[in-house]
Amino acid sequence: YGIVCGSNFTFGRHAAGSPSMLSAFFSGRGIKVKIVPLTTSPLLGGREVSSTVIRKLIGQGRIGVANQLLGEEYTITGTVAHGFRRGHDVTGVPTVNLETDGNCVIPSDGVYASRIHIKGMTHASITNIGTNPTFGNQARTIETFILDFHQEIYEKEVMLSFVERIRGEIKFPSVEALTTQIQRDVEMAEKLLNR
Repeated sequence: YGIVCGSNFTFGRHAAGSPSMLSAFFSGRGIKVKIVPLTTSPLLGGREVSSTVIRKLIGQGRIGVANQLLGEEYTITGTVAHGFRRGHDVTGVPTVNLETDGNCVIPSDGVYASRIHIKGMTHASITNIGTNPTFGNQARTIETFILDFHQEIYEKEVMLSFVERIRGEIKFPSVEALTTQIQRDVEMAEKLLNR
């Protein structure tokens, strides 16, 4: 058995505990303490990599950089909920609305190439996060269009992996202009997902 912590790890009241305190406490008790030095990255200009930095990158929509630092695609879990049906009825691009428990970092508003994991299968997708300003919504939503998928999945739990940000959220002058942009976004997502 053992304990592994970063060199900047703190614990206890007012975060007064340190890795050296852990080592001293467990010395001679049969429990090893390994203190791992912090990692730096050229992606951050040589600065240290931390969960705080990665959360900030995700919150800024810098998914590509966050994924490189994580070593995998950033993924959230949620349940498919009913939406306004605008994707199906208005734009012709049906989407699933994802509700999360609020305990994850949601990327900044915009459009993302993504992958959705449903019942053990992974599907190419494109995800919009935001308020859909073209329709004047107030609530922020996570809506995913699953490419080449036609199954009913309401109330199912799914995982959504973010691959790369395509663009920020835009208010379009018409539904037609929005639909045209969505087709461009899908083409870009397909390129990003197939690279």
